[in-house]
Order: sequence, then structure tokens, then C-alpha cells
Amino acid sequence: MPEPNTQKRILDPLSPPDADNFEHALSLLCARYPLIEHNTLGRSMLGRELSLLGLGRGKPTVIYLGGRSGADRLSTAVLTRFINEYCELHLRRGRIFGYNLNYLTELRRIELLPMLNPDGIGYTLHGVDAEHILHRRLLALNAGSEDFSAWTGNARGVALDLNYATADFSTRKTEALTAAAECGMTAGWCGESPESEPESAAVGRLLRCRGDIGMVIELCCGPRRVICAKSADRKTVGLGRMLGRLCGIPLEFSDGSRFCDWAAEAFSLPAFTVYCGESSEMFELYAGVREMLFVAPTLIG
Repeated sequence: MPEPNTQKRILDPLSPPDADNFEHALSLLCARYPLIEHNTLGRSMLGRELSLLGLGRGKPTVIYLGGRSGADRLSTAVLTRFINEYCELHLRRGRIFGYNLNYLTELRRIELLPMLNPDGIGYTLHGVDAEHILHRRLLALNAGSEDFSAWTGNARGVALDLNYATADFSTRKTEALTAAAECGMTAGWCGESPESEPESAAVGRLLRCRGDIGMVIELCCGPRRVICAKSADRKTVGLGRMLGRLCGIPLEFSDGSRFCDWAAEAFSLPAFTVYCGESSEMFELYAGVREMLFVAPTLIG
């Protein structure tokens, strides 16, 4: 295999942010920046690698998650852009928002899972082949349409943010037999059991095996807001408001069934879902959360 061209532009805004292009960008990042630690957290339902990237040596650790659904594919590009800028500033001993990057890497650690759902992202960009083993099932969950551009589930239609113990699994049989008006693409099917999907199970393993995590932030695309757990304590609410101020967006509370609720209840972690906007331009989305991504690690300790 030829060596990656370390001078090539890492992000091509004209290329679809699918798993192949993400892996290509990742190979360029790792070749260019020795700071990056690259590990595999697991594999998706269709066997694609779930890459976990580490920046810095300090403690505590902040976790950034992206690409949870097909509709969130640009959040993967936003986190990739953040890694690129963070490493470039570190290489040049630069400063940003009043912080020296070399200082930050010594005091804090950031771990990123930029593309949690490569299969679902692939569906939204390329559709589902008629020869796909799950084609009939996926078509039913998509209201019979071959247009998967609004798909939000994983390879078999499970909404990953609902595939945790805080979701209501008592309705799973009904959901499994109902079309997209009640599950799959629109409202979300939670799956047969908590962490039944390899993607959500991988996140569960990450949070369970670590004792140094100080905060988890899930980056999604949608109307700009910060969501925290319904049962969040005063400290977490205050932290959420600070994140909101860094982005210029309001803090809201979850309905109690989402990923941030599970992370808070299962691990007593400050956990947030940050919606970075609805623009189709990655750099516009990145500008809205850029300060938060750099400064958030300094808010815990």
C-alpha cells in the first residue's frame, strides 16, 4: 500500500462524508500528526471499523461522539476538522481561545469517536442495494421508499440514541412490526434490548472500562441547542449552561429516554447532546461549536 500523501488536503468539502472518505481522512491525519492515538473500539453491524482517536496525556478525559445517525453525517466532518486544527496548533505550539495547545495536551485528554454509525450514514448517501440481506426489512421501516436520505437508524433500523437502558423496551414488538410512521426512520426503534447493537455496545464498553472520564458530549445535526439529562444535578446543569454560552445556544432537558440520560444514570457522568445546526456546510457548523470543542476540557477537573 502506498504511503499517504501528508501534504494533501485532509477534508474535501465536495466529497460525501461516508465511511470510506472518513477512513481516508483518518489515514492522512495519523500520518501527519504523531499526537493522534488511533484505536479500534469495535465494528459496526456491517463490519466497518469504529475508530477511537486520542489527543493528549492528561486527566480527566472528555469524550466526543459524532455520526450517530445518517442525518448526523456532517458531525463526523466537524469532529474531523477539529482534530485537524487541534493537531496543527499543537504542532506549531499555537494558542487558541487563550489556551496554549501544548499546555492543554499535558493537562487534559480528549477521546473522539467521530463516526459511530458508518452503516446508517452509508444508507443516507448511497441508498440500500436491492441485494442487501435486510433490503425488505429496511424498506418496510422506510415506509416502502427507496429514498434513504433521511434515515436515522443503524444498519438494521435501530435508533442508537434509544438503544440504552433508559429507553422503553416494553413496546419493542409493536415497533418491530410497524412501518416508518412509528419506528425506524421517523420516531426511532429502540431495538430488542439495551445495547443490542454493536455500535451502542461499543460506547457502553468505553464508558464502563474507564475511570477517568469527566464529561461526554455527543455532537449531532439539527436545530441548535444543548440537551442534558432530565435528572441532571445542579453541577451538570451549570456545566451545560457554560457549554451553551460557548456556542451561543440554549440549554434544554431530555425526555428521559436518551443517551445523555443513560450516561448520567448509569455512570453519574455529565453528558450532553449538542445540536450544531442544520446547515449543509460543514465549515459553518464547525464555526458554531469550535470554541466549545476546544474549551470544554478545561471546564472539568
